[in-house]
Amino acid sequence: MRAIWMKEGAEIWSFWLRWWDGVVSGRPLPWDLQEKVALIPDEVWDQGAEAVAAEIARIEEQFRLQHEVARLNEELAVARADIVALTNRGHNNPPELLHPVGEIERHANEIGAALNEAEAELARAAPRAAVLNRVGRVLLSISAKSLAYCASLGDAVLKKAAEELGSSGAKALIGAGLVGWVSHLEAVQELARALRAFAQMFGSG
Repeated sequence: MRAIWMKEGAEIWSFWLRWWDGVVSGRPLPWDLQEKVALIPDEVWDQGAEAVAAEIARIEEQFRLQHEVARLNEELAVARADIVALTNRGHNNPPELLHPVGEIERHANEIGAALNEAEAELARAAPRAAVLNRVGRVLLSISAKSLAYCASLGDAVLKKAAEELGSSGAKALIGAGLVGWVSHLEAVQELARALRAFAQMFGSG
C-alpha cells in the first residue's frame, strides 16, 4: 500500500503515508485528527485525491493551530506571573518597576483575550476567515507594541528598580523576566501570521 501511494505522488498521499507508518510502528496519529479526516463530506471524497488532500491539509493546520493557541496561552500566563511576582520581592514596590509590570500585564491581558477568541473560532467546524484575519491583526499589533515597550526600558530603569528592591540579583531577575516575555511575543507574532495564512484557505475575509 505504501509503495502504491509513493508511486502515485508522495505530496497528495502525505497524510496516508504518515497514517500508515503510524499504524505499522504502533504510534498512530492523534485519534481526534483521524476522526476529523474520516468525517470529510462525501462530496469532497467524490472530487478525487487532490481535493481530499487539500481538505486534509486544512484539517491538519486547524488541528495544529488549536494546539498551538492552547500551548501559547498557558506559557504566556506563566511568563506574566513570573514578571508580576518580581513586585513581591520587596516591601515598597518602586514605581520604576510597577509601571513596566502594569504595562506588560495590560499587554498580556489583551493578547490573552485575542488568543481565547482564536481558540473559540478554531473550534468551529468552519472557522470564519474574517475573524481569523482580525485576530491575527490584533495579535500582531499588540505584540509589536509590547516588543517596542520592552525595548524602550533602558538599563537605567532596570538598575533603579533593582536598587529599590534592595537585591543585587534583582536587576538580573527583572531582565531575565523581560527576555522571557519577549521570546513569547515572537511566538505570538508567528502564530498571528499562521492564523492569517490559514484564513486564506477559506477566502480573503
